[in-house]
Amino acid sequence: MSETFRPAPLSVPTATASRRLAEELTSALMGAERREGRSIDRGRLARQLSISPASLYAYLSGSTVPRAGLFDRLLEQLGVTGRAVGHLASLRDAAEAERRSRRSKTVRTRAMPSPGSCPPPRPGSSGAGPNCDGSTPWSPTPDAAVR
Repeated sequence: MSETFRPAPLSVPTATASRRLAEELTSALMGAERREGRSIDRGRLARQLSISPASLYAYLSGSTVPRAGLFDRLLEQLGVTGRAVGHLASLRDAAEAERRSRRSKTVRTRAMPSPGSCPPPRPGSSGAGPNCDGSTPWSPTPDAAVR
């Protein structure tokens, strides 16, 4: 008797895409185990995909989203076919968009020194930039080009 992977309807908010993808991947893995009648060794599966076991666990837990090519190979290894592939690919894309959105909202700024906290300018430095060494937060220090 062949069991088919049945994805849940894709009516999830974007905020839960990573978690939902992890749940669906885990479900696909368990379906593959049922079809084969045995447990799938995660370490072996990771080696077949040329990734570390930690990466595989990160994908199955939802803490990391696999790249598209790797994701396709994972689905192939798990025997996922037909509409389920499209459904999972849509979830992967939503999880990736969610990850990128979170990343773009994270502002990475360099702390500016407080007035009067800088030592006197170094020889050859104008001391005119907002950093103590005369550089700006978005430019390398004057010594960076010399190294």
